[in-house]
Amino acid sequence: MNIRKIVNHGLLAAVLFVVQIVLAPLPNIELVSFLVIIYALSLPLSSSLIIVTIFSLLQGMYWGFDTWTIAYLYLWPLLVLITRGLKTQLKDPVFAAFISGLFGLLFGSLTGLTTLVMFGYNAMVAYILNGLLFDAIHGFANFMIMLVLHQYIPKVILLIQKSGGFNYET
Repeated sequence: MNIRKIVNHGLLAAVLFVVQIVLAPLPNIELVSFLVIIYALSLPLSSSLIIVTIFSLLQGMYWGFDTWTIAYLYLWPLLVLITRGLKTQLKDPVFAAFISGLFGLLFGSLTGLTTLVMFGYNAMVAYILNGLLFDAIHGFANFMIMLVLHQYIPKVILLIQKSGGFNYET
């Protein structure tokens, strides 16, 4: 792995981390999902996965490791894989907003899988039920953010490509 690639991975993970920290006072209103989708659409798969893994580990180091930080290690890569699989369909702003919103809506339930493994079924159900309002906010916010910002995705990807910052092999 060359130095440019390492620096790019670190910088893009730092962008996710800083955006998450800045918006942390707003419950489940975040730009991380939007940015992960952009990364997955504009970077090699391996780079996108490395970036979200670094971001997840930074979250754990900053906030402390818990069931949700462990879940980050599979949830953000899942969004990368979903994005890559639906690359063509995500050109439609309403479909992209639907996928982003659905991911936000299901985020808490998918996080509950770590609670299931660590604490059992009843704890998982309690975790999911306790977070339903936050998940609804997360899903709605993701939907609206993607709907509003979707038009900028091609421009950001083009800017990334023109900068030459991501001209490396997978």
